[in-house]
Amino acid sequence: MHRRVAIIGGGAAAAALLGELLERQPPQTLHLDWYTGGGTPARGVAYATRSDRHLLNVRAASMGMFAGKPQGFLDFVQREDPSVAGTDFLPRRRYGDYLEAEVARALALGKVHGHDVQIVPFAADAVVPEADGVTVFRGEEGRRVDAAVLAIGALPTQPLAGVDAGALASGRYVVDPGRCWPRRLPRRPPTWR
Repeated sequence: MHRRVAIIGGGAAAAALLGELLERQPPQTLHLDWYTGGGTPARGVAYATRSDRHLLNVRAASMGMFAGKPQGFLDFVQREDPSVAGTDFLPRRRYGDYLEAEVARALALGKVHGHDVQIVPFAADAVVPEADGVTVFRGEEGRRVDAAVLAIGALPTQPLAGVDAGALASGRYVVDPGRCWPRRLPRRPPTWR
């Protein structure tokens, strides 16, 4: 008998949950529907960048995905480059690489344990709790599961409490600094020697 679970979200939180569930050997196998919302599963918005200029704000030694492997990320990057130190602030894309590798490992382990995972490359449109489970909708199609987990990451940015309307209207208070960044970085002119 399969226990059906839906994971909704395509980023690091969903990847960590997927890894935890597939690593265990529960008394019954699991059927997981992972609604990733499109894009590359595990990277989400936070780690989808390909730019080396976008750095993590936490040192490499503190970025493990699982409590039992607190230096998992550091071990991952040091396999490729042993000169990386635990105190380094690395590119966010490298953490995305780590997340993808951990998901691939978890999926392979889950298969060995008899679990079934369906990666659904779409967003879930609605999650409706019912007396005997949950129905997850994508468009008009609904799928019943025993449990659903919302692993959708950070909430949208908003002003801090106490910021008045005048400050917001002035344009000097920036609610979402990400919108200030250029969509595409300007190319540097060639250096002539």
